[in-house]
Amino acid sequence: MDFWSVIIIVVMAIIALIVFYIIGIYNKLVSSCNKVNDKWQEIDKLLNEKIAIVFKLIEVIRSYTDSEEVLLNDILTSRNRLSNAIGISDKISANETLNKKLSNLINLDKNYESLASDKKFNSLVSKISEIDNSIVYSKEFYNEFVYKHNSFLDKFLVSLIARVFKFDKYVLFK
Repeated sequence: MDFWSVIIIVVMAIIALIVFYIIGIYNKLVSSCNKVNDKWQEIDKLLNEKIAIVFKLIEVIRSYTDSEEVLLNDILTSRNRLSNAIGISDKISANETLNKKLSNLINLDKNYESLASDKKFNSLVSKISEIDNSIVYSKEFYNEFVYKHNSFLDKFLVSLIARVFKFDKYVLFK
């Protein structure tokens, strides 16, 4: 073999190694995104359950009082914002807003004795509490995968490859 044949083989081997390295990084990024998205889907499912229960809770409260219409409309607006939210950060923000409004709504049972003794009201409040507990549990796993994904993206060559293939960081669910 002559000198130029060896140079060509070495250059092709280096190019092949670079291509395989890029493919490996790309595959790890796809896998990382899939893991984060899977964990987000669990939270999203819980948020959708919460949206349905909030609507039922508002109906129960409306049957007891007309004087809380402003609060009920605020909650309905917050619920609709969560229902129509697009993207993880919008859903996280909308859920936080809804939680603040819901705390006022759930405390209405102190003002209305008949509402406090209503089984449906108590059942719905309990379901919302269970869902919120499940969200807290699920968001720990989601945040763990987001942290790993975002940390991986911070690495020098990985960040360059991620930029080329348009991989972005995810938002933590606080």
